[in-house]
Amino acid sequence: MLRNLFCIIFSLLILSNCSNKKKNIEEEETIITALLPAIIDSTCMDLRIYEFRLPVPKSVYDKNNKFIRFDYSNLAKDSIIYKGRLDSLNKDTSTLYVQFNPILKDVDEKYKQELFYHFKIKEEKERPRNETLTIPYQNIKTKKKFKLQISSKMPKINKADGVFSNYGSSFSGSFSISRIYFDMERNFGVLTVGYFCGTRCGEGFTIFIKKVSDKWIIDEIVNTWIA
Repeated sequence: MLRNLFCIIFSLLILSNCSNKKKNIEEEETIITALLPAIIDSTCMDLRIYEFRLPVPKSVYDKNNKFIRFDYSNLAKDSIIYKGRLDSLNKDTSTLYVQFNPILKDVDEKYKQELFYHFKIKEEKERPRNETLTIPYQNIKTKKKFKLQISSKMPKINKADGVFSNYGSSFSGSFSISRIYFDMERNFGVLTVGYFCGTRCGEGFTIFIKKVSDKWIIDEIVNTWIA
């Protein structure tokens, strides 16, 4: 009798844990789906603008290749042309493709501790979790002109420059995001983002989120590395 009762209680505990795990995963998917458009807008770039440099005065050298002076004669004209082209790019609504992998990995251990420091909450014992999470990327509606394109649908990378050259100016980098690491009460969270735009082009971010009136919002986006 006691053995049967123990089996029933054990089975109920397993079912309860499975139910809570499923609920937590669904909540995490909902949070990421809701916040991702704002995260992409804050971390991804229009590479046409990024690579479009502010005009500078030309250097003048003598016949021995020794620097003499700066030539400012065309700077005003070049600046007007630059501003016009920049305004045109900012108003351009062409779709910019961002490579994206919907299979999210766990947050790196070194960033998990930042959760407690940032929100000034009591540090907790690490909870082991190395599982991946596949989010329903089809439900993500990005703002502005960025469009997520999963890795399997992107053309092959050009080994010479490390980018998807077949997309030309429509390619705007590769974007990766981690799973969310929550505190025990699931009121605060931290995740990481990586943005890559070439062999030596990219940035990394740590993103802190919190729950306010049952709604998850971004508390701060911190730039952690630049390539």
